Amino acid sequence: MCQFSFSTFLRNIFLSLLLTLSLLLNPCHAEPARTIRVGVYEAGLLANFDKDGSAHGFFVDMLNSIAVKEQWNVQYVPGSWQEGLDRLKNDNIDLVLCIGYTAEREKYMDFPKEYLLLNWGVLYRPKGSQITSLLELEGKSVSALKGDVYLTGFLELVKQFNVHVEIQEVDKYSKVFKAVESGAVAAGVAGNLYGILNEDGRRAEQTPVIFSPVKVGYAVKDGKNGDLIAALDRNIAEMKADKASVYHRELEKLMSKKGLKIPREAYWIFSGVAAALLLSVVFIVLLRRQVKSKTAHLLVEIDQRKKTEEALLSLKDELQEQNEELQVNEEEMRVQNDHLLATEEMLRAQISDYEIGKKLLKESYERFRALHEASFGGVFVHENGVILECNQGLSEMTGYSVEELIGMQSIQLIPEEYQEEVAIKIREGFSELYEVEGIRKDGTRYHVRIRGKSIFYMGRSVRVTDMRDITDRKLAEEEHKQLEHKFHQAQKLESLGVLAGGIAHDFNNVLTVIMGHCYMARENMIPEHQFKAAFRKIETAGSRAKDLCRQMLTYAGKSPMEQTQFNLWLLVDEVVKMLQAAIKKNVSIELDLKRDVPEINGDTGQIQQIVMNFIINSAEAISDGNGTIRVVLTKVVFEEDGTEKDTFGTVIKAGAYACLEVTDTGCGMDEATQKLIFEPFFTTKSTGRGLGMSAIHGIIKSHGGALQLTSKPGAGTTFKVFFPIPTASGHTNAALKTTVLTEDASGTILFVEDEELLRVMGKELLGALGFTTMAASNGSEALEIYRERGSEIDVILLDLIMPVMGGIETYHELRRINPIVPIVICSGYGVESIEGVIANDSHAGFMHKPYNPGELRDMLVRMMK
Repeated sequence: MCQFSFSTFLRNIFLSLLLTLSLLLNPCHAEPARTIRVGVYEAGLLANFDKDGSAHGFFVDMLNSIAVKEQWNVQYVPGSWQEGLDRLKNDNIDLVLCIGYTAEREKYMDFPKEYLLLNWGVLYRPKGSQITSLLELEGKSVSALKGDVYLTGFLELVKQFNVHVEIQEVDKYSKVFKAVESGAVAAGVAGNLYGILNEDGRRAEQTPVIFSPVKVGYAVKDGKNGDLIAALDRNIAEMKADKASVYHRELEKLMSKKGLKIPREAYWIFSGVAAALLLSVVFIVLLRRQVKSKTAHLLVEIDQRKKTEEALLSLKDELQEQNEELQVNEEEMRVQNDHLLATEEMLRAQISDYEIGKKLLKESYERFRALHEASFGGVFVHENGVILECNQGLSEMTGYSVEELIGMQSIQLIPEEYQEEVAIKIREGFSELYEVEGIRKDGTRYHVRIRGKSIFYMGRSVRVTDMRDITDRKLAEEEHKQLEHKFHQAQKLESLGVLAGGIAHDFNNVLTVIMGHCYMARENMIPEHQFKAAFRKIETAGSRAKDLCRQMLTYAGKSPMEQTQFNLWLLVDEVVKMLQAAIKKNVSIELDLKRDVPEINGDTGQIQQIVMNFIINSAEAISDGNGTIRVVLTKVVFEEDGTEKDTFGTVIKAGAYACLEVTDTGCGMDEATQKLIFEPFFTTKSTGRGLGMSAIHGIIKSHGGALQLTSKPGAGTTFKVFFPIPTASGHTNAALKTTVLTEDASGTILFVEDEELLRVMGKELLGALGFTTMAASNGSEALEIYRERGSEIDVILLDLIMPVMGGIETYHELRRINPIVPIVICSGYGVESIEGVIANDSHAGFMHKPYNPGELRDMLVRMMK
């Protein structure tokens, strides 16, 4: 027994017989055979060249079989894989065989719908290699055919698992296997049916890593040889359907991975049988062609028919003998079919193993994908602070490359002052969100939010941490706070327009009292015994004007905000009187203020803002129609049952409260609007007035109070504000403060005032109080006087706002001359306007304009002491 290239020998016989029979049957009218140029590259059992230059292999045999049927003359063009592709693109060949289908190749190639093989990509390794998985190829070299479809699949797979390999591309599959066998590379990439490793037929051991299946067949250049594609589709489909076709025989031979071993004495028998079969096929084809051309060449066909009949008669006996021989071989074909079934079962088992491996790979891939898809922030795994894995997001956020981050101490990503805090949280397994600062590679700092969690990773306990850059959010929050503050200030200043109307009304009343009594005194219209009463009225009106200015300054934020104890009914009554002259005449205000309500603690300026805003908003809600605003003040007591809640659903604490209720008959609000009015920038008006309900709610909360809102469209609105009453609080009546002079005054005062009327009046008043007075019209003049006569001066009474040199500048110059001379600064603004200047100066004081003479006297006496 010996092994022959049976397929090559048989093919040559078939071609010879076909040519001879064709010449005999149709010497004059035979159409010239079409020449098909086919690119062949080294593909082992699938396609290759013998030493004599003849092509062989699974795809070659299939194409030869089709060529016989289609009367093609096939010319095989040898070369490397890349040379074959280049020749196809340049129209130097018509067809390339043993090529795998990909979407990329379909852009410049046409593929038959029918393919011949479903080949699998396999990773080969040297014998005895310890490579058992794809992940173990990290940093190693892999050999592959340049431009091969299996190389493309392999590169996609290692990219998914982030495995870095060095690819050594070659131009032949034999070079791939030689590199594997010699140990020059850790593995090689090829199809599971491609080639053998070396001359003796030994194949390299393969790992369990198997790629996706690839459809393998023929291909032509895009837009070329459409008839060639159609013929291939038709013939391949017929061969697949016929179990006894050459396709199934060659497939069985391919699966056995060895050539057929046939006894030499039986060689000619098989040749004859094959020749007979081919002659039969050729005869049928030629006969069909003769029938088609019968009408045109009737006489010639008669002659040819006779020759054909004679040829058939001469072959009849030979065909009968060959048929008997074929029957003898039927049993052998059954045995081969059993072998094919066994091979099929083996492939099923391999596919099952592949599915299991695929599932394991998918689970592993999902673990890695969970880390890498978190690109919205920095994610890393660390053990004892050392970073084991990280994503690209951490690299982009910190400025370090992924390679630099791996192995780095994670605490280096945090500034030194935060490192101890972060280290403690890591040691304690803290898993809640917290915020610190981060530090980039270039040293810049940024705000980060961190959350960590301990997990099991690759069989050990580690910690996974998520870091997110929140610098933009921090900046946005700060900008929002500033914008909200400005918005509230703008709303408050706009409401001064309403307040100014009420104050102007009251101020004019005050001026009327003062000017009236002054006129009567000047014209001697007041009896002598009523002088004191008249001047007391003038003094009372002046105090009222002073209070009005204080209210305006408080509302504008120009006086200090302090918690004091006061009567709420007096404050509400005062605000309502101011606003009655400012609001529209179609709106009437009804008051029901219970005077037995105890005093409360709070900032009077802020409480005034609440009352003003409620009344202004109610007047706006009434609009142009007639309406009423009802203001009620009562005392209420809430029990511990928790049934009373505010507008926001919070239970109001038990205790006694002063309840301020403002009800209007205006347009009212629906539920949607009621939910929105407490947002910082919400308004229902085209021009805003007042602080807005967001700021009002903030003031109420800061006073420990509660707010209730009741409203319906068309039925008006009611606001109730509850201010807690202190447990030890009694009722106090407001009384005009008077000052009793207890000591004789003496000393020299340097009085600095730019207003001449005030300067003259001040000198006279200070003289009447017992002081000696020097006067200056501005700070520069005051400095000249003090330099000349400073030893005579006991106290300097200094106005704040002056031309040439203002009060603050004058104060600093005087302090350079004498650090301890007593200085009293006077201003119509609040003390907070100079608090930063005199806060640490025990020899300086403040007097609010207009000053009470008694208070002024006491201040000057106290400063001289």
